[in-house]
Amino acid sequence: MDNTEETIQLQVPTLPAGWNPKGNVRDVFDNFIETVLKKTNAIIPGLGNFSIQDVAQMQEQIQQLQNEVQSLTKVTYSFETPVVILNDITTVALPVEMPNSDYFVGLTLIDAGAVVSTNPPTASLIASSRTSTQFQFRSNNLPITWKVLVFVRQN
Repeated sequence: MDNTEETIQLQVPTLPAGWNPKGNVRDVFDNFIETVLKKTNAIIPGLGNFSIQDVAQMQEQIQQLQNEVQSLTKVTYSFETPVVILNDITTVALPVEMPNSDYFVGLTLIDAGAVVSTNPPTASLIASSRTSTQFQFRSNNLPITWKVLVFVRQN
């Protein structure tokens, strides 16, 4: 929308004939806000009329929506990492630092070869090892050729 040729108009009520507030500067200004500013309307070409209260309400709604979007936007990463040593603890450095150590870690084993074992491989997170930059997991019966798909999401 191009409304650069049109100007915004303000509809400002006139002060009542007997308007003569008493008190300190703050009381006078508060009275002026109640008497004039809260009753002022802005006419914006292409958008219509808006009162000061309408604008304040829209700003509040926008802030609420921004807060909701921010709460939904969580740090999430997914990447593969090789298992360094069979039946040992593997340290995984996160590609980007998390805001804190409160995050979910999902581990999925990926078979890089056709290894058949009577003892199924496992990988489990060592919960106390989580920091904002890394975590550790313990692997059991996991051949060296396997990888672990890591999914990390901020709580």
